[in-house]
Amino acid sequence: TDISGTVGVFDDVPEGHGAYSYVKALCARGVIKGVDETHFCPQNGITRAEFATLLRAMFYKSVPAGGAE
Repeated sequence: TDISGTVGVFDDVPEGHGAYSYVKALCARGVIKGVDETHFCPQNGITRAEFATLLRAMFYKSVPAGGAE
């Protein structure tokens, strides 16, 4: 989902939310994105695969076409 222009702005993570600044910063870096244009769903759990993908995105700018190096 393309959220450019509203990076890190989600209805369910308002400015007063404890994770607001983290969500906004990670969205701006392209590390995370919402489930759609207006929702991040911070109460949802995260799978091991999603966490691994998150870590990879934080440390590498691009993922090789074949997956892990």
